[in-house]
Amino acid sequence: MAEIALFKVARQEEFARLARKLKSVENGQKLQRRLTRNVRRAGQPALTAVKRKWHSIDVRSEGDGGERSGLRARADRATIISVTGKGIRIRTIGRRVDPRYPSLAFYLNGLGNKGWRYPVFGNRKVWRQNWGTEIFHPTLSRFERVWRAGVEAAMDETAKEIMG
Repeated sequence: MAEIALFKVARQEEFARLARKLKSVENGQKLQRRLTRNVRRAGQPALTAVKRKWHSIDVRSEGDGGERSGLRARADRATIISVTGKGIRIRTIGRRVDPRYPSLAFYLNGLGNKGWRYPVFGNRKVWRQNWGTEIFHPTLSRFERVWRAGVEAAMDETAKEIMG
């Protein structure tokens, strides 16, 4: 797991109380699944933006470019969303980008200031250097307020249903 972006719920204590309450009500599991689904849905626009951004990032190379490896598409497919007790997590799983080099997603996101080197088509005598572009923070920062509002609406809807 190379990158993580975690949006935390502003009303964490209330979220925790709601989660505890869900365990004690009759249809709590059903409500918990619905709450999780609604929280995930609130984060979906942010996930979509990150996935799109993988395709548009500039990966600078010292070489002549050459063939495309599908690296951006693999990074897109390796980016997932999950709901946690504190909010949502959007991450790119490095082993899904390249099982041989799980830290590649970290460098592709521009976090390694030295970039990464690789042999051109396996030729160990010819190497290229690449540098990525940071995408997580710049892309996700504009979604935080909208996401929080969506999560709070999902919490309020669940709380109303519990209270009857």
